[in-house]
Amino acid sequence: MAFDATKYATIKTVECDRCAAPIPMLSQTIKEEVIDNQGGDLVKLFFFQCPRCGEKYEILIEDNQMREMIRKRKKVLQEIDVKRYIKAREKSIERLIKKSDKIKKAQERHYAELKEKYLPVIRSKNAGNEN
Repeated sequence: MAFDATKYATIKTVECDRCAAPIPMLSQTIKEEVIDNQGGDLVKLFFFQCPRCGEKYEILIEDNQMREMIRKRKKVLQEIDVKRYIKAREKSIERLIKKSDKIKKAQERHYAELKEKYLPVIRSKNAGNEN
C-alpha cells in the first residue's frame, strides 16, 4: 500500500506560485521520481509540476519506513470504520484513534527528517535542470 495519487487529486485546480497558471489536479498530473536507491531503500518523490513554467511542487517523500507507516495507519483507519459500522464500544474506537494519531505523529516527524535530508538534493537537481 503505497501513496495513492487518485485519492490526493480531489482538488480541481491549483494556481502556480511562480507564473499564476492554473494546474489541473488529476491523478495523471501527479508524478513520481526515484531520488535515492542506496542500501535497498527506494526513496521516491511524489510531485506535480506547472505545465507552463515547470515549477515543481513536492507532495510526499516516501521511503520504506514511510511506506510501512502509511500501510499501518491505513489499516488502523479501516479498523475504525469497521468498528463504527458495527457500532462497537466507543472505548475501543478511541483506542484505535489514539493509535492512528500516534502513527500520524511518527509520520510527521519522519517526513520532516526526509525533507531535511532530500529537499536540498531535489532543489539542486531542479536548479541544474533550469540552466
